[in-house]
Amino acid sequence: MDAAGRETPDETRTLTVDGTLPRTVALAYLRWMLMRGPWLAIVVAALLLLGWTVLWSSTVRWGFLFFVALGLVVLVTAIPVVAYRATLRSLRVAYPEGTTIEARVTNELLRVSSALGASDVRLAAIHTVDVSGKALIVRLSHARGVTYVLPTALFTDSDIRALAEAAVRR
Repeated sequence: MDAAGRETPDETRTLTVDGTLPRTVALAYLRWMLMRGPWLAIVVAALLLLGWTVLWSSTVRWGFLFFVALGLVVLVTAIPVVAYRATLRSLRVAYPEGTTIEARVTNELLRVSSALGASDVRLAAIHTVDVSGKALIVRLSHARGVTYVLPTALFTDSDIRALAEAAVRR
């Protein structure tokens, strides 16, 4: 137990990667990404642009309107597809089938090891922690854009709570 009386488990959890793990975690991450404000803003902006084009055209040129609508549909669908594929590729490299992933949460750090090696993250560096289905998303405060996408199966509820509390303390 720590000074605040919380349980502080200090054990390493392991998970053997099966063929579906990278895909499942990548889909959960994509779902998380699509529910966030920036992505919703892009969709709303695209719809507003399409509506504005229709309403303010004195003579609607249907050919032009068709290409604007098609471009918006391609944009709104291509971004998630590209993000999913990039995430899936990264997860397949980090978590090859048959390998073992390890995670450990202590009072001071999160340690994760995979096929790429080991990584230690001080809890003080955690900006946000979110759970989306089978993905634990940990964003760091000191490095913009650095996001850990980890399988939730590696963590207990108390581990996730400890990580979330570390993010709130910032």
